[in-house]
Amino acid sequence: MSVLPGLDAACRRAGVAGEVVARHTTVPIVDYHHVASNTERSISLGLSRAVVDHVRRHAVSNTVLAAYWPLYAGSLEGNEPDASSDRQALVRTRLLDTVRELRAAGSRVWVMLDVPKPLVDVPRGLAQRSTWRPSLQIEDTRSAWERRNAAFIAMRAEIEALGGRLLDPSPLFAMPDGKLAVERDGVVFYSDDNHLTTEGALLLAPLFETVLAP
Repeated sequence: MSVLPGLDAACRRAGVAGEVVARHTTVPIVDYHHVASNTERSISLGLSRAVVDHVRRHAVSNTVLAAYWPLYAGSLEGNEPDASSDRQALVRTRLLDTVRELRAAGSRVWVMLDVPKPLVDVPRGLAQRSTWRPSLQIEDTRSAWERRNAAFIAMRAEIEALGGRLLDPSPLFAMPDGKLAVERDGVVFYSDDNHLTTEGALLLAPLFETVLAP
C-alpha cells in the first residue's frame, strides 16, 4: 500500500508500533469478495475475518481501513459512482458491518477516503508540461474528488453513529485554485496516475497522527 510511509512516520513520532494487513484484490471489509474466483473468494473472506479476530485477541487500539473505495462503489475505473449499483450498496453495508465488529472488538475505527487521483501519469505529465505542453492539466480537483468519493462521504453520519471516524486526505493536497497537488517545490507525490511516492505518502503523516492522538 502506497500510504504506508506516512503511517510509519506517524507511528515513529508517537513511539508506537503498528501492523499492516494488505493483499491485492482484497477489500478491507468483512464478508465481501471483489474477485469472482472461488480461490480468491475464500482468501478474501478468510483474511478479513482473521483481521477482526486478531484485533479482538490482541486489543488493537486503532484500526485504519484504507482502500481505493471508488473502484468498489462505481465504475471499474473508479471515475463516476453509480448510485443504483448493487455492488455499491453491498460494499456500504459490509463497511458498516466491519466498523461495527471492530468497535465491538474494542478498537477505534478510521475509514480513510481515497487520495486524489491525477488525470495522467504524473512523472510523464510533469515532463511534458515543463517542455512542450505547458497547459496540460495533471491535477485532480476537489470537486472531482468529492464526486468520486460521494458514496462514502455520505456515510459519515452512519460511520460516526457506530463510533467510527472518516479520514479525509484531500486537504493535505489542496491548492488555492481548487486543484489537488501532484508535486510541491519539485517534490513529486505520485509515481504514476494513482500510486503515491514515498514523499507523497509522507504528506499523510499528520492525518495518521490524528489517529494516534490520545
